[in-house]
Amino acid sequence: MIILLDKYSAVLAAAATEDNTPQLIVTIVLFAALAVAAAALLALVIAALLSIARSTSYSGIEKVCWAGIVIIFPLVGSLGWFGVGRRMREVG
Repeated sequence: MIILLDKYSAVLAAAATEDNTPQLIVTIVLFAALAVAAAALLALVIAALLSIARSTSYSGIEKVCWAGIVIIFPLVGSLGWFGVGRRMREVG
């Protein structure tokens, strides 16, 4: 994530030195979209981890496994928890 931010900040600096306003606007919009997507993913991961911690249906080791999945695979793990994991024990 930090590498991407460094890359886009360098692009912004280079675009600002030239008279290339449309390119600068596109770069700023893409940078803002990336920041919003990163914030949304972070919020999703935090919500999943809190939901896992509060779950009473799973034992400690099962919660650790789910948390590990969410941390290693943030998007897929979080969606998996909310789509399958949270409901799996409620039904069974």
